[in-house]
Amino acid sequence: MSTRTFVQAFLLAALVAFYAATAWVALHPLVSQHYRDYYIDLSTTDWRIERRAADLADGMAFADSTYPSDVDYIKGLSRGDASGRWSDANLWPTVSILLTRPVSGALCLDLAMRATPQQAGAPVAIRIGAAGATVVPPDAEPHDWHVTLRPDQPATSVDLEPSRPTIVVDRLVGNVDRRRTAIKLIRLRLRPGDCPT
Repeated sequence: MSTRTFVQAFLLAALVAFYAATAWVALHPLVSQHYRDYYIDLSTTDWRIERRAADLADGMAFADSTYPSDVDYIKGLSRGDASGRWSDANLWPTVSILLTRPVSGALCLDLAMRATPQQAGAPVAIRIGAAGATVVPPDAEPHDWHVTLRPDQPATSVDLEPSRPTIVVDRLVGNVDRRRTAIKLIRLRLRPGDCPT
């Protein structure tokens, strides 16, 4: 093998190694989970989040642009309007409220939400860690639920999974909302202890 052929083979091998390393880095970027969810997976619309001194035990209104201090960000919700935020299964199949610190033990979840007509009468699963419950919105009007959950292991999210996300077509105007909506979150409060009966 001539020196020239050896140099060419070496340069080709180096180029292949460089492109392989570049491809690996592109497919496995070292970024935070929030960055990955916003820029890569597109599962959240939350990026520049403002927080207030209150925490989730004081409650949060989904029409507000500020979050309680113990909410990191939320996956699976579209941008808000004057009364709350709709779920969007195109972003993420489950609405996940990610917490800055884990919770466990008896917890009371106070939730105000409404459902689309397609979701009305169908279950919405609620989970905090391994603890779960189900609520069934009876109609498309806003309703309040009080659910006691007892995760035995520390959990870092409150998850709500509707069973019938659908694209809504407004036949009067001819508009199609490309979001796959099911529930609109209005208010949520998570505090220690059982819910009052």
